[in-house]
Amino acid sequence: MKKFILVLTACLFVLGISLTAALATDPPTETMTVTNYGSKDAVKFAHKTHVDAKIECVTCHHKATAPDAAADQYKCGNCHKAEAEAGVPAIKDAAHEKDTGKCWKCHNNKSPDVKKELKCKDCHVGA
Repeated sequence: MKKFILVLTACLFVLGISLTAALATDPPTETMTVTNYGSKDAVKFAHKTHVDAKIECVTCHHKATAPDAAADQYKCGNCHKAEAEAGVPAIKDAAHEKDTGKCWKCHNNKSPDVKKELKCKDCHVGA
């Protein structure tokens, strides 16, 4: 009986790993347009560049719990609107806050390898 339980546990473990691998999706490689709901042009977001830089999905898709959930359900504008609401920062603040803004934090403060002085049009290049 113990041997049966051990074999069953091993099989379930392998099945779980296999399903996880099968359900995982590759991140998109195309450049995406992020609407900012403001007066500035939309942001062109090079998704592949961020994936290649080994930035984890949850850095931006912070509410996603599975790799395939991020793509359709957790785009910036799904939660971050033009104005802050219900404790969720406005899209501008979510991107630009000096210490917590997801875009600004990396592109202006964090890495010596990334351009230090960004102009609006460096990111806001339109659709």
